[in-house]
Amino acid sequence: MINTLFIAKWVFRVGHVYPVAALTGKVFFDYLFGSDFNSSSAEKGVIIALGVILIVSGLINMILLRPKENFPTGAKFWKYMMMLKFFVTIFVLTPFLSSVTGISKKSLNTVQFYILTIFFVLSAFLRFYREHHAALRQKQLLSK
Repeated sequence: MINTLFIAKWVFRVGHVYPVAALTGKVFFDYLFGSDFNSSSAEKGVIIALGVILIVSGLINMILLRPKENFPTGAKFWKYMMMLKFFVTIFVLTPFLSSVTGISKKSLNTVQFYILTIFFVLSAFLRFYREHHAALRQKQLLSK
């Protein structure tokens, strides 16, 4: 028997982690070595495609986790933090910030570098937070 939910979670998790790795690598590389290394139109197209995949797969992952069912005691905080990450990603890690503010490419890259560094710490915390509350839920269900 094929567990389609497991496969869907795996596919969208991989579909989320790969763009995170690629885009974060690009931001970190640009921050450390300068952003004029390679800025072809093909690269911009790949970055846009990865950004769209990142955002869509992140939203799908949030739905597949079913936080209200799997960890109801911590779901509200977790969802707020995930939505914060979503909106910061839309605002800072897409061309939106530079087009609205006119921020320089170097300053934008610096902001992106520090936001992504914070996201690494926050993402690890949110994963352990979610797992902790899911384990509490499992204990609660088993004790009934």
